[in-house]
Amino acid sequence: MSEITYRDPLFIQIREVIRSKIESGEYPPGTTIPSELDLAEMYGVSRLTIRTAIDALVYEGLLRRIQGKGAYVTEPKLNYSPEVFGGFRQNVNGKNIRFSSKVLYKTARPADTSFSHILGIEPEDDIYYIKRLCYTDGVPFMLNKLYIPCRLLPQFDEIDLNVFQPYEVYSMYGLNVRTVEQKLDLAYLHHTDCNKLGIDPGIAVMCFECTSRLQDGTAVEYSKSYARGDMCNYSIRFQQSPRS
Repeated sequence: MSEITYRDPLFIQIREVIRSKIESGEYPPGTTIPSELDLAEMYGVSRLTIRTAIDALVYEGLLRRIQGKGAYVTEPKLNYSPEVFGGFRQNVNGKNIRFSSKVLYKTARPADTSFSHILGIEPEDDIYYIKRLCYTDGVPFMLNKLYIPCRLLPQFDEIDLNVFQPYEVYSMYGLNVRTVEQKLDLAYLHHTDCNKLGIDPGIAVMCFECTSRLQDGTAVEYSKSYARGDMCNYSIRFQQSPRS
C-alpha cells in the first residue's frame, strides 16, 4: 500500500506500479502478472480499477490478455530504424534475437499494370511474387510480400528463401542496392493473414512499403511488409547538415 497515494487517479498509480515491475524484471516477459482479484486485494482497490490499469498497459503493448489465463508480459518491442540497407533484419536494433522466415507462396507471373509502373517494366514482363512469414524467436511478427523482376535473377527458383534473405540473394547476383524509397502506413489484413500473424481480425498493423533501386535507378524489388504493432516500433534519426 505504500506505493499508492491519493495524488493521482488510482488506476494511473496502479498502471505505473505494474509498469515499474515489468521494467525492473520483477514481472519478466512471458509470465503472467497477478490476477485482478489478487492485485485488488494487494492494493486495496476495486477490480474495476485494476482492470482499467491493465487495459491501459494492454493498449500500450506491455501486456497481452489471454482468455482464461490472465495478462501476460510481452517481449520488448523490436525497434526498426531504417538507416542501413539490407532488409528488416539488418535494421532491427536488438541483441540475441533469432530471426527466421518461411516461404508461404512463390511464383512467377506477369507484372500487369499493377506493378509495371512501380518496377519500370512492361506489363507483360514476368515478376516473381513471394509471400513470406517472418519470425523472431519462433513467434510470427511480420508478413512480407515481394515483387521482383524475373530478368534480374535468372535461376532464382533454385534459391531457398527459407535459408537466404532477399538482400543476400541480390548480392549473389551482383545487384547492389543504392537507394530505398519507403512509406509507412497502417493497414488491416484479411482474417486468414491475421491468423498467420497470431492477431485478432480488425487489429491494425504497420505497413512498410518499399522500393529498392540500383545506382542507375533500376528497381530491384518492390515490397509490402505488415508488422505487428505489439511487437515492433519505428524510429528514424534526423541530423541537421552543418551550415556553410
